[in-house]
Amino acid sequence: MKLHYKFRQVLFTAAALVIGGVLVAGPATAADLPTGDSTATTPQTLPIAASAADGSAAKFSTFAELSPGGNNVNLWAGNQSWMRIGGPATGIFAQDGILFDAAPHTGEVSYYSGSLHTWVPVGGPVAQLAVDGQGHLFALTPNRDAVLEWQSGTKWVKIGGPATSITGGSAGLLVSTPGTGGVVRYAGSGWTWIGGPGAEFTEDSTGHVYGLNPARTAVTEWTGGTGWKTIGGPATSITGGTAGLVATAPGSGDLVRYTGSGWTKIGGPAAQIAETGDGWVVALTPNKSAVVGWKPGMTSWAKLGGPAEQIAAS
Repeated sequence: MKLHYKFRQVLFTAAALVIGGVLVAGPATAADLPTGDSTATTPQTLPIAASAADGSAAKFSTFAELSPGGNNVNLWAGNQSWMRIGGPATGIFAQDGILFDAAPHTGEVSYYSGSLHTWVPVGGPVAQLAVDGQGHLFALTPNRDAVLEWQSGTKWVKIGGPATSITGGSAGLLVSTPGTGGVVRYAGSGWTWIGGPGAEFTEDSTGHVYGLNPARTAVTEWTGGTGWKTIGGPATSITGGTAGLVATAPGSGDLVRYTGSGWTKIGGPAAQIAETGDGWVVALTPNKSAVVGWKPGMTSWAKLGGPAEQIAAS
């Protein structure tokens, strides 16, 4: 079975989630750095481990699907079994073990609390969500004129903006600014330009930041400051997670995984791909008729479920 990375981030719109969105970066100036809000307070962090289905604090992996038509949000229960935990929804998103959904019509965003077995609203609508490695939740406003940080309940505080796109991980929050498109990093105390331009950026679970150059002819890795090094050739798209960096080869749609010293083919193509917190690469087949998964050490992809509209994992 061939698999292919097509989409990575989930964008929350006023009444829907749209699969897609890449970080588009370019050289930045001081004027590109987002400006914050002096009314910001100490933000609450999300209960990262509490998203597991049984509420176990030891689990940081979340894997869910949205059923065809969006009526059910189902959490992976093992052995091709899924447990309904919500729905209907217009889309789902997962990061750092936290599962989010967006309500039809209103676009209100909620996260699933495994310990409480309920959905907790945090506000909305938003254009995009991101979570850093500490459990801080960030959002991009619907018209992309501000970056917000969640405080508690449904309260948000502006920390920057405008922005083209946001993504989060162990390295912090990465923001692509409009205009020149410089990439800036927020680590809780201010903004730092780390480079650009680029067509797309992603973070793995260990804090490594990777990018694609504007022509998508080279995969690069951030080396600190504004430095980047080339680690691979042409790619259509890239995604990072606990399983490492996975890139899609142009033309064939082959999935290749970066080992730290080279690249290994693991499959291709698919309608969507994601990475779970316990090292699985999961995907939807091209016609969305099955959910499949692969883990380092496996020689083939395993069927994990039937038809789905969308998957989300972290």
